[in-house]
Amino acid sequence: MTKTIRELAKEMNCSYEAVRKQVKRYSKELQDHIFKQHKTQYLDDYACDFLRDKRMDSPVVVARIEYDEAVEALKKKYTELLEEHTALQKENTRLISDKNEQIALLQADNAAAKGEVAKADKDPKPLPKPFWTVVAGLFGLYDGEGIF
Repeated sequence: MTKTIRELAKEMNCSYEAVRKQVKRYSKELQDHIFKQHKTQYLDDYACDFLRDKRMDSPVVVARIEYDEAVEALKKKYTELLEEHTALQKENTRLISDKNEQIALLQADNAAAKGEVAKADKDPKPLPKPFWTVVAGLFGLYDGEGIF
């Protein structure tokens, strides 16, 4: 059964370019096992087995499936983080709005208190008599100027 370089690369979990380079590197050994049809190279079973064996001997194996899975996991994590970020921004905006309302109420209370203070400064009320003078006056001990 024949396979294209691309099909073999997918089966071996490596890139097309890696298999193409192997084919070029071992072209003498694979000379009778590779044929070309319309710019596509086809490999017979012997060539596929030969390249698989050589690939297993190679210390570097690119696992395209693992790479794709890692990319998908990162995309999923990015989406989750983006949603969390958006939710935190909304919460932050709501909290700022609540605090601005509280500030406005406090400023209104402060203005009202300042108005009362200004009114009291313009029209001061007489201070009440100290408690001891009232008690002493009840017993006839205070005549308005001093005790006794």
